[in-house]
Amino acid sequence: MLKSIKKVNMTQQVMEQFKQQILDGSWRVGERIPSENELAQTLGVSRSTIRQALRSLSDYGLLEIRLGSGSYVKKPESGEVMKAILPTVYFQKEDMREALDFCCIFEDGIAEMAAAKATEEDIAQLKDIQHRIETTDDFATLDFQFHMKIAEITRNSVVIQTYTILNDLLSATMVEMYRTNGMDAGIPYHRALIEAFEQHDSERARAVMKEHVHFRRETYLKLTRERNT
Repeated sequence: MLKSIKKVNMTQQVMEQFKQQILDGSWRVGERIPSENELAQTLGVSRSTIRQALRSLSDYGLLEIRLGSGSYVKKPESGEVMKAILPTVYFQKEDMREALDFCCIFEDGIAEMAAAKATEEDIAQLKDIQHRIETTDDFATLDFQFHMKIAEITRNSVVIQTYTILNDLLSATMVEMYRTNGMDAGIPYHRALIEAFEQHDSERARAVMKEHVHFRRETYLKLTRERNT
């Protein structure tokens, strides 16, 4: 049941209630939800608050807003549900270590899964990205593209969405690490990963990625210690 809204973070409260209506099936896929006027009256908030909440859910892929018709529940991709469930958080530098710790138990599994599924086209795209890494100075952006491509090769929308969120968190830290540790630190790992993918050697891909992300974590910890001394 929808509940009256307290006048604190009203848009967020409204969005959370709507999201729950969708995720628990109270509002079913394809169903037109109540109008903005009806929802505003039920919850005791303004139409603008309702409109902002609906737009946020549309951005998450949970609703489709049809001009002149209303808002309809969409069948969400699992990755979109992942994005909707995860809170919006402003990470501080002290959170980076935890994110890198998570990468150490996350990215090696991605590489293992992707190595088994990689097509010739996938491998060709990885090689193209790696060639550009080695011949241009935009290493940080291209390094993300390389890892993002590995996530995409899994064909798993939750993996892809999670990796996108991690990149948003870690991007500034990664640029700092590349600047300090050298732009070519990841190249040997990338080459070894491509070789493992070519052989569809999932165990080798997992081992190489594990070493890669642990090296990245240790580099960050070294930088942190140096800044604090």
